[in-house]
Amino acid sequence: MIYEKVSLPFGGKENANLTLYCPDVYKTSVVRKLPTILVIPGGGYANCSVREGEPIALHFLSRGFAAAVLRYSVKEDARFPQPLCEAALAMAYLRENAEEYHIDPNRIFTCGFSAGGHLALSLGVFWHQPWLSEAVGKDNELLRPNGQILSYPVVTSDPTFRHKGTILRAMAERDDEETLQLVSLEKQVSEHTPPTFLWTTVMDTIVPYKNSLVLAMALEEHQIPNEFHLYGWAGHGLALGSRITQKDSNQNKPIERNQNNPHIATWLSLCSEWLEVTFGVEKAPIPEDDQ
Repeated sequence: MIYEKVSLPFGGKENANLTLYCPDVYKTSVVRKLPTILVIPGGGYANCSVREGEPIALHFLSRGFAAAVLRYSVKEDARFPQPLCEAALAMAYLRENAEEYHIDPNRIFTCGFSAGGHLALSLGVFWHQPWLSEAVGKDNELLRPNGQILSYPVVTSDPTFRHKGTILRAMAERDDEETLQLVSLEKQVSEHTPPTFLWTTVMDTIVPYKNSLVLAMALEEHQIPNEFHLYGWAGHGLALGSRITQKDSNQNKPIERNQNNPHIATWLSLCSEWLEVTFGVEKAPIPEDDQ
């Protein structure tokens, strides 16, 4: 196992880092280059959730992926586009070092939760923008997610169903219309947005499911390949949907409010199947000199 933590300084701040979990790939192995998941935890841009970080990475590791967890700027440092630039640098780092970490540079996917979903989606809709490339000093193609997995994501700045804390921290007391539109990501979807796996729950009262609904409609409008799962019950912050990522305060609650929820946990299998069908993640290439 290659286990490393890499610092990602940006804009005079050294808040961000990337923790890598990459299996050693031996010369005798058929698998030489691994699909990779860049995990982006939630936390309302106030913190980075532990439950939505390493446990997610280890799950995908067990399914044959390499993984990395991004810790990004929060609280007063979460002003847009600081976290986005850090996510862009994380994606570029994985691509630029793909050989060292046995990563397939053409199969790197983001997996974001809640506010981390907002950050993952921000990279998905802005990766091609010249202003982002200029800000981080990297070619746009290095910043491109090949696909994105969005779990109960914050999407919109629409005051009727936004997650107020996430949007206000991204806005950082600005009230200009241009920035408000930029952080309302359903309005930024274009033909450049990568294929998307999206899931949430009807009973999520923290990040209302309409966030995902308006995103799904925008993806369809721009003909972006996508799969959208709207679960009928359960609340927010489910992570793996198992005891591993369950909060103590949820243990004795009814199943619809409990984060140990086997029905919700099916998103992991559905997501893996989607990745296999859409990107052929189990068909790892063999170098020509070994064929």
